[in-house]
Amino acid sequence: MWYRASLVATSFHARSISVANRAVAVRLVGVAGTVVGAAWTAGGSAFTDAAAGVWWLVLALGAGIVALGLASTGSRALATAHRAAARFAAVDRGVAPAGSRLASGR
Repeated sequence: MWYRASLVATSFHARSISVANRAVAVRLVGVAGTVVGAAWTAGGSAFTDAAAGVWWLVLALGAGIVALGLASTGSRALATAHRAAARFAAVDRGVAPAGSRLASGR
């Protein structure tokens, strides 16, 4: 039974992430279209200059994603994940983790 509930929760989270990604992508396409579309009417090399700016934006966003990926999978992140797993295991055993509000009675 818990397995089925876990699958439902997982699919719900996957759908919400998918919807959020789609919303961000639509906004990025809108920004790119606004920047490049305005240059389209100017003619000449304005279009390619504006398109280069959009590519720099995409590059900066990609670099940010890589930085977040590295930060979330580094040794500090793994140590945090191990501490969280230990706390969850303690709660599953019915023992309040040390340093928590449950242990101090607050």
